[in-house]
Amino acid sequence: MSRHLHIDQRGVHRKATVFGLAALTGSLALAACSSTSTSTGGASGPIPLGFVAPLTGVGSSAGVGALEGADVAIKAINDAGGVLGRHLDLDIGNDNTDPVDAVPVVQKQLSVDHVVASYGPAANTYPATYRYYVAAHVPAVIWGGQDSLPTLISPYIWRDTPADGVLGTAMAVNAWNLGYRNAAFLFGTDVNSQGLYASSHAAWLKLGGTVATSVTYTPGATSFRSEVQQVINSHPDVIIFKALATDAGTLFSNLNELDGLAIPMVGDDTSDQTQFTQAIGLAAAQKALTSTDTGVVTGPQYDFFNSLYMKIEGHPPLSQANFAYDGVTLLALAIDKAGSTNGDAIAKAIPEVENPSNTPVYTYAEGLAALKAGKNIKFVGVSGPLTFDKYHHVLGPFAGYKAVDLNGTLKLVDNITPDELVKAGLG
Repeated sequence: MSRHLHIDQRGVHRKATVFGLAALTGSLALAACSSTSTSTGGASGPIPLGFVAPLTGVGSSAGVGALEGADVAIKAINDAGGVLGRHLDLDIGNDNTDPVDAVPVVQKQLSVDHVVASYGPAANTYPATYRYYVAAHVPAVIWGGQDSLPTLISPYIWRDTPADGVLGTAMAVNAWNLGYRNAAFLFGTDVNSQGLYASSHAAWLKLGGTVATSVTYTPGATSFRSEVQQVINSHPDVIIFKALATDAGTLFSNLNELDGLAIPMVGDDTSDQTQFTQAIGLAAAQKALTSTDTGVVTGPQYDFFNSLYMKIEGHPPLSQANFAYDGVTLLALAIDKAGSTNGDAIAKAIPEVENPSNTPVYTYAEGLAALKAGKNIKFVGVSGPLTFDKYHHVLGPFAGYKAVDLNGTLKLVDNITPDELVKAGLG
């Protein structure tokens, strides 16, 4: 799932692009240089913080973005005096986008490097690795959208990226907020699409909507005409759907042939990507489509993050960078709150620095100063307010967007709050 949007100087929203091989090579070189201390170094030495991500393999684009975000957080933390007065070091592990490769990476960080907490692993390798963090009593903030073990409750495991199930709920809320009440659901037979269908369908019923029909299609087919006809014949006032960019051109061509583009459509965070818009054409996107993606956050935290990111990386934030920045900052503040590098103490402190009734802080330096002054804090991140549900999953924010051009520029049309997601069945 793509998760990051940034504000350009014209006041509209542009999805961050993922840099290619050069960025990957540079980040791997950075990883080799910045993977540091293998112990806590005593009471005055550096504190090792784990970082686990796919820096190679099919997920490397997301991993590179996460690494850059984590590096920016480390810079901000150490510039503010470090954690417990000590330098915070990032112990970088590459899982190669493979659960099998992730296991020895995590085991080494825990048993040899003695990390006190970790940002990562990603959700796709989390099922193979979470037990090691729990057994070692080491907190981990996981990231990525996959709905892996969504009901697991552990004081050591948190997720700061909204899960795909949350995205499905946000799609339903988006359609509801736009005024629609009778929905047709059109989703592929693949696992990801069916997960989104299940969550969006359940949320739609929870909101009080009616279901005109639910239709599945096989991704990669040469025509979706019969499925589209079923949807049109059900006479919905909105189509809630998921399609890959590779199927989008055919799907929307079939809709156009059958006069289906007169029916408004609400898609997921794939449907606002540049490749998707180019596949269906700007006219079709502007006429029929509203996409659901993570909401854009503005304020002092974003201004600080964006400025420091540009200074360090030399380009706008990549996808996943905002979540990694938030996760590393959250863990650092939890260590400060705990006054200890003990994993149990850090785990106990995580909800204490995210209590919504506490004083909001927007940067690590601000949070550290408030803690030193004896205040209770609520860290507000650049990816959102970090509102966690009972399963320690973050609940957004999300928003609805319309395409402005073929280059990924988006117009905000609907804000979806965490409270609205809770009313639709989450939390």
